[in-house]
Amino acid sequence: MATLEELRGEIDQIDVQLHDLLIRRVEIGREVATAKAGAPAGGPNLRPGREAQIMRRLAERNREPLAIASVARIWREILSANLNQQITVNAAVFAPDTRVHDLAREYCGTASAITAMDSAEAAVDTVASGAAQFAILPGIEAGQTWRWWPLLLGPTTDKPRILARLPYFTAGSNAVDAFIIGPQEPEPSGDDVTLFALKGDAAIDGGREIDRADMGEGWRLVEVNGYIDDLHGYDHPREDRYRLGAYATQSPL
Repeated sequence: MATLEELRGEIDQIDVQLHDLLIRRVEIGREVATAKAGAPAGGPNLRPGREAQIMRRLAERNREPLAIASVARIWREILSANLNQQITVNAAVFAPDTRVHDLAREYCGTASAITAMDSAEAAVDTVASGAAQFAILPGIEAGQTWRWWPLLLGPTTDKPRILARLPYFTAGSNAVDAFIIGPQEPEPSGDDVTLFALKGDAAIDGGREIDRADMGEGWRLVEVNGYIDDLHGYDHPREDRYRLGAYATQSPL
């Protein structure tokens, strides 16, 4: 059996190895930025779909006594540090509930700046103007006083889109959640939910209504399992439906 001194020595060696690997991982972030700059279409820097794939892979290979909640928190810092090697991240946050701010800070990590907004409108406008790379908004709840999803109604080229839902890992019935919006199309993660805004009451196969907007025009928010570009077979004019975005399905701890 190893002595206490030997165990501490092994810990020190592991710390050095971990530190070296972390430095190299963040260095790769700079190399990715350089590769994107030289590519014809490097794509967006924020990749929530890929982040979800990374988290799923870690959850699948994780084992006791290391808790996946601890792994998720560590990797959020790593992913944030990596992203900040590609761009200087500034996230707009509208957090009427302090727990939403906590989710935003955990997602953004210590490497990213977050700017508090007075309203959802201000957060959406900040992303649309390019002053922030993305915004974090409170979860969608029927009857909420800060309903923000109608602000995204419009052509994709004109409005930010929903890219992710926080937290990725959930424990029981989480009391609060949040959504990330950005100026790009969402990307599939392999297990996703797509959100549509629809006018009228026509039924959607496999769709679930989660909210209605008090706009006098009958707009409702519907979620459909899967990453879907459009609602095939939905017999309504194109201007009566908008794909507001998609996000990776949340996973239980």
